[in-house]
Amino acid sequence: MTAGRDALARAYLARAYEARWLIAVSAAFILTQLVFGSPHMGLGWDETVYISQVSPHVPTEYFSPPRARGITLLPAPLLRLTSSVVALRLYLTVLAAVGLVIAYWPWLALVRARIVALAALFLTGLWVVQFYGDQVMPNLYVAYGAVAATGWFLRAVLDKGRAWMGLAAALAFMTLMRPPDALFLAATLLVAALAVKAWRRRGPAVAIVTGTAAGLIPWLVESWVRFGGPLERLRLSGRTEGGMGFHPEAIWYQLKALNGPTLCRPCGGAIRWNHPELAAWWLILPILTAAGVMIAARTGRRDSAVTAAVCGAVLAIPYLFTLRYAAPRFLIPTYALLAVPVGILFDAALAWARERNRVLVAGVALLIGTQLVTQNAVLRHRIADQDKGRAATVRLARRLAALGITAPCVVAGRQGPYLGFYTGCASAATSEDNPYVTHATILRTARTSCSMAFLTSGKKHLSYLTGWSEHPYTDAGTHWSIYVAPRSSESGTCARAALS
Repeated sequence: MTAGRDALARAYLARAYEARWLIAVSAAFILTQLVFGSPHMGLGWDETVYISQVSPHVPTEYFSPPRARGITLLPAPLLRLTSSVVALRLYLTVLAAVGLVIAYWPWLALVRARIVALAALFLTGLWVVQFYGDQVMPNLYVAYGAVAATGWFLRAVLDKGRAWMGLAAALAFMTLMRPPDALFLAATLLVAALAVKAWRRRGPAVAIVTGTAAGLIPWLVESWVRFGGPLERLRLSGRTEGGMGFHPEAIWYQLKALNGPTLCRPCGGAIRWNHPELAAWWLILPILTAAGVMIAARTGRRDSAVTAAVCGAVLAIPYLFTLRYAAPRFLIPTYALLAVPVGILFDAALAWARERNRVLVAGVALLIGTQLVTQNAVLRHRIADQDKGRAATVRLARRLAALGITAPCVVAGRQGPYLGFYTGCASAATSEDNPYVTHATILRTARTSCSMAFLTSGKKHLSYLTGWSEHPYTDAGTHWSIYVAPRSSESGTCARAALS
């Protein structure tokens, strides 16, 4: 018994030693976010929606059909203790770094440890990963789940002990975070498990199905309870997303949004392409991936490289061909998987250069360093933009407070949930396809709430808000009309009314 435990301990120590470069990249990820990130940056709209589901400090916001509740579980323990944004940012920074190690851990048995570290470096060097590393957003954790699931899948089909358990756990986690992406990956892995003769084992196939099904249960239950079933929820999700179909122009939209804005919606001709000179890496990423696959085929790592490349490409399909808008974060899972063949390419390039001339090694290192530096420049621009926008929202919330909109209260209209979070009001947005928000419910809620405001940035007067006082407000180039409901006799009850 003792000998067995000692052998197991030695095996774990050996694996930890192999992972030292991956752990070093993870530590650098923390340091980068602390130095170049913005732990003091305010919360974004999506973050306020997710946080409000589990925080006892703010009213719960409307949860629209496309969202999944998995990401709300990660900050929940901390949010029970504090509402500090800085504490939340620091907590998520550490969580993201730990997640990076967990995600790429199974790959240590598939490719060289240096390749794994280079893959992790490529991923965490991207501005979009650093930007979302300390935010309550699901995309980075979807990427972690995808990388881990693909790695454990490859180990499972090679009959590596209990690797199927890691596969099931990773897919369950990914499905909790974002079911549609997980279903795309699960289908791809299942096809691979059945199509490749040498991989036809019961364990991996069962793990794929059971892991995905387990992660899908909460989404299915909520679909029946709140939306009338999964099919109706998917229909509502498509409507909220602006209509899904075949939209190949989304490729151009993603390229256009590569260096920001964080959300390109709409993403037509009026939106300019920021820093096109820094988009070269994105345009040649397929070439780098193919080169990595070719090198892997000559070094006995073909299965690992091909599987990572195919899974990464599949996860990009919905965002490159089916949406009418774009956001840089959508492709983080694709980057995380393509990082494996890119890491193989980087490793081979460094080895080739080292065999010939140290100057060549410096040249390869310079190329990698240039990519990291330019991504950092984009990161600083995006943080500056977001700081300005989020600070403007805080100022708008203060303006509402000056108009008497303080808890218990209700805020509706454009940016309703976002402002509701900062004012402590119940809230709803007219832009989120919320069936609870109609002219009738707005007027009915105003009669029973202590105070209520409706915000719009349009110039058209809202005639149905007759009797409401209108207060113009301009900040950061946006012209607001703030409508404040009159106090009625019914408002004496001062109910904490809600529209959703």
